[in-house]
Amino acid sequence: MQHAPDNLAVFLDHVGDGVTVQDPSGQLVYANAVAAEALGFASAAELLATPITEIVSRFDLFDEEGQPFPVEKLPGRRVLQGELGAAVTVRFHIKETGEERWSIIRSSPVADAAGNVLYAVNVWQDATAQKRAEAAQRFLAEAGEALAASLDVEATLTNIARLAVPRLADWCVVHLVRDDGSVSQLAVAHVDPERVAWARRLQEHSPADPESDRGVVRAAHGAIRARA
Repeated sequence: MQHAPDNLAVFLDHVGDGVTVQDPSGQLVYANAVAAEALGFASAAELLATPITEIVSRFDLFDEEGQPFPVEKLPGRRVLQGELGAAVTVRFHIKETGEERWSIIRSSPVADAAGNVLYAVNVWQDATAQKRAEAAQRFLAEAGEALAASLDVEATLTNIARLAVPRLADWCVVHLVRDDGSVSQLAVAHVDPERVAWARRLQEHSPADPESDRGVVRAAHGAIRARA
């Protein structure tokens, strides 16, 4: 296939995974359409025209345990520093939209005859559906154990809220519908303790209005009517 190199970009645009190439400075010099879409850009050209620092600033990165993931540990950066190959699974939060996605990123070096690294080739495999399914299964299993472990409803629901964060969501708030129809906040969980404290203060100053037809009260009353 004599003309294959000229058509390489066309071929890679039809690959199901995202593909990017970085030069020694870390700047992207190639990206296929899938990579551009995964990173929130309208086109590969727009992605390539954006400085790498600005690209990175659009995301919060986390490891599989929900801990912040340093940019320096991304496989491409490691390969440019001399590693023969690297791979990692990361969860990235898109600041502009709030969307969260998972990717398995694998990187390999392209070196010259002297062994100097000229480029890092990165392949981004979307693992969002797989990771969400795994998290849901773990949550259901652990929630089932929590439900069986205690007859204390409030303590059990508090534990379940904590299990949901950050596995399934950034926030989890549990409201309890009392016998008189009132709705009260029972538990709140977030990865940031300061936000938990803020949510509790908000609840104390502005508790749910039982006569309201909005928000959590409306949802709770709708669920009651659906069960009736």
